[in-house]
Amino acid sequence: MENEDRTGQKADFTGIMDQLVQIGRDCSVQERIDDINSFLKKICEYTCADRVSLYESINEDAFGRTFVYDHMDRPLDDEDFIFFVEQEMPGWYSKFLNGESVVIKDREKIREERPSEYKALKIRGITGVIAIPLLHKKLVGLIKIDDPDMEKIKEFFPVLSLIGAYLASVRLNNQKEDILEQHQMMLQDNRVKLE
Repeated sequence: MENEDRTGQKADFTGIMDQLVQIGRDCSVQERIDDINSFLKKICEYTCADRVSLYESINEDAFGRTFVYDHMDRPLDDEDFIFFVEQEMPGWYSKFLNGESVVIKDREKIREERPSEYKALKIRGITGVIAIPLLHKKLVGLIKIDDPDMEKIKEFFPVLSLIGAYLASVRLNNQKEDILEQHQMMLQDNRVKLE
């Protein structure tokens, strides 16, 4: 039975990586949205997590939740909409800037040494978390995996920084493509007006 679980888990992991590559290949905004949602769902299923969220930079110190997958379809929590990583999670922020992910198996174990992080997790009802920085020359976002089954996904840990770096690069390229597309549309409109 254990071999079946491991084979299924490897197949699920391959699905996550395939979906990640597909996000980089997407041409339209709708394809990107669909594939990011599918990517988060696959991570949630693979890690047996309660929720997986993608946060993207609003400004230097705030990140807004842009995508979320919740396996139980619970209403979204306003506490978790904007994430002030540097203020709420100072230990996370310094790790993120070094390209390191954060893995907290049990929030109770950080209660004394990292009280602000403990409090932020407790307010959100999160007992364990994996946070993956989206880092490509700068911190552009993060993926937050709430209450995953840590024992089942040990093989996942070594590739966290790779996933974060790749998705950061893709998201930055998407933003540049969107800006370029908007400029091209403006140029086309101006040409039409001139004719």
